[in-house]
Amino acid sequence: MTNLQSFIPVVEQAIASFGIDVATCRTETPTVWNLQRGSANVTMLLNINQENKAIFVVISGIMQVPANNREQLFLELLSINHSLVGTYFTVYNNELICLVSSRYADGLEAKEVAEMLDAQSYAADAVDDMLIEKYGGKRA
Repeated sequence: MTNLQSFIPVVEQAIASFGIDVATCRTETPTVWNLQRGSANVTMLLNINQENKAIFVVISGIMQVPANNREQLFLELLSINHSLVGTYFTVYNNELICLVSSRYADGLEAKEVAEMLDAQSYAADAVDDMLIEKYGGKRA
């Protein structure tokens, strides 16, 4: 089994590179961090996937899926996905729209973690208010 503990210093070095106090981002689970960048709530985590490989994930909940205009919203999300690099919209449990970045953790470097965090949180911050206002959803 892969030891996730070996990746913790890499993630925490990346968080610190933004001038963020890492201690304020730690959770009860040592491989999960939460932080705020702009209006984006960001969770970063290390986990083991179904193939027993370590993965690193950056995720921001954007909004609850609204009852109306779902098809139009989903088409817009797919359109936005086309312009993003390394991050993408997903719908979790048919209820929550999230912006996600992920990769296998093997070879993970602090520079990559910082780039993923920066790109994903920038995109989440750039679109969350617009999507909520346009489609009437509630913030995640």
